[in-house]
Amino acid sequence: MTILQALFLGIVQGLTEFLPVSSSGHLVIFEHLLNVRLENINFDVFVHTGTLLAVLIYYRRQLIDLTLYFLRKSPSESSGRGEANNKVPASWFWYIIIGTIPAGIIGLLFEDYVTQAFNNVKLVGIVLVFCGIILISTRWVLRGQRRFGILSSFLVGIAQSLAITPGLSRSGMTISTGLFLKIEPTRAADFSFLLSIPAVAGATILKLKEVVSSPPTTAQITTYLVGGITSFIVGYISIIIVLNIVKKGKFSYFGIYCIAIGLLSLLFLS
Repeated sequence: MTILQALFLGIVQGLTEFLPVSSSGHLVIFEHLLNVRLENINFDVFVHTGTLLAVLIYYRRQLIDLTLYFLRKSPSESSGRGEANNKVPASWFWYIIIGTIPAGIIGLLFEDYVTQAFNNVKLVGIVLVFCGIILISTRWVLRGQRRFGILSSFLVGIAQSLAITPGLSRSGMTISTGLFLKIEPTRAADFSFLLSIPAVAGATILKLKEVVSSPPTTAQITTYLVGGITSFIVGYISIIIVLNIVKKGKFSYFGIYCIAIGLLSLLFLS
């Protein structure tokens, strides 16, 4: 892999990890277009670590507050993104755990199915169209002001677990589910990104075993770092973009893109 390829794939990972357009679906499409198979797990770990760091740093104050709550200490007065109403409730610590359970179970039970799905570009195209329909349907959902509870966090967790299927966007499914449940839009997005941390971190940690067994060379590390750093920078910007779009009530626009890319892949790649 060249540095230019690593740069390009880092941009793709950073954009699609948080924008509701499915990073896994785009990976399948690009592999098919470029006629390559990215079997090196090392690069995958580097770029996913980059996007993981992006969400950790963006939500660092909220994560500190949740950690302090777990340790039974008083949260910092400066939490949130500069506004009091952006602080996360202490109860979110448990809601994130509840929402993570379905993804853990589904991931373990259907790992082989997911691996096979990465070889089926036709399936990815169909799923992308379905994902687009879900996103567009949020256009007609009236904004609500409900708060997360045990049931709503579990339902969002189920939505996240379904997104292990290539073509089904994790952020798209979780934010859409929050909107369907009448959760306040920016809160739905915040919860979606915080909920991604255990899932992405867990999957990355599991892959570290393969990295240790087949460590990259010095030259490869340089290339992988380019991909990882790029995915971090682009991922951080993507979080800001999604939050602003959700706040403006234009989240459904991503659905048009998903349907378009899904139909194009069905017409020309399958």
